[in-house]
Amino acid sequence: MANAVFKLNQIEASYVVGIASVASDGSLTIHTDDDVITASRAASCLVPPGEGDEVAVVVIGDGRAFVTAILVAANDRPTEIAVDGDLHIAARGGTCRIDAGEGVELRTEGRMSLVSKVLNLRAAEGSAAFSKLTVLATSVVAHSDTVRFAAKALESFCDHVAQTAKSWQRTVEELDTLRAGSADYRTEKEMCIRAENYLVGARNLAKIDADQVHLG
Repeated sequence: MANAVFKLNQIEASYVVGIASVASDGSLTIHTDDDVITASRAASCLVPPGEGDEVAVVVIGDGRAFVTAILVAANDRPTEIAVDGDLHIAARGGTCRIDAGEGVELRTEGRMSLVSKVLNLRAAEGSAAFSKLTVLATSVVAHSDTVRFAAKALESFCDHVAQTAKSWQRTVEELDTLRAGSADYRTEKEMCIRAENYLVGARNLAKIDADQVHLG
């Protein structure tokens, strides 16, 4: 390894400035005042040159040429960081922050994973669309002024459900069915049940207990 470093140090290099020409396959041709150079993008040059960009090129003594930087872009285009293969951004021992005045968009045709000890999401408005969603949590706490939920079918499986509300209103257009081992309904004031037909059946005992009972 030391011999390889020594040999590289003996190779002379020169720097030139030229105008980039980009082929359909991404290969680069650099037009300088004196020559036309076929060059590759240096590994540290993360922004790919565009057609007509003014670029800095290092030419090594063995004939290789590398574009090291874009000096002036030929047109007003978004800055793109592009690499071939995997890309890993790391902030070892510190934090990593992305700021954008207009917005941030993440896209992938594969899998996207977020792994964190603590995850905080904050937004004035939000929306989410999933073809299939699975949520696993040891506990869930939610606070909201208004919640609206719409679904074609809903199934929930719980060992225990407790709900507390000041008022509760339900509307069922068709059939409302309850199957329970025991059912206990208690009200402090009145309970009103009205129907076109009202049927009460008991296998063993049916009992009405009150100070006054009016039938008919």
